Amino acid sequence: MTDKLAESSVANYLSSVKNRLQYDGLRLARDIKIKNRHQHHTVESQTAPTKDQIITFLQTAKPSTQVIIAFGAFLGFRFKVMSDLRVSDFPEMRVTEDGKIIFEKMPTRIKVTMT
Repeated sequence: MTDKLAESSVANYLSSVKNRLQYDGLRLARDIKIKNRHQHHTVESQTAPTKDQIITFLQTAKPSTQVIIAFGAFLGFRFKVMSDLRVSDFPEMRVTEDGKIIFEKMPTRIKVTMT
């Protein structure tokens, strides 16, 4: 199984099988050891983007994506918070007649409610 799945996934399967066997009154005579079972390869290889990488992302992204990148990179917002934001959550923001967005104060306040 370790050829096809990550060690942590195999460990989860092993744990569920052991629990079922224990429930049925059976116990394994030998311990099964899985190397690197606590290492998650998807998280292990991730790094925070550098300033230059963030600038590159912002320059090549669409305006709506630029907002999401900026909120995540500079404000530390999580995607759940960003998906729940509404225009009313920006009390110092005004939209002019010609469609321009103006903030009365910079940096501006953002009202975030946790559900």
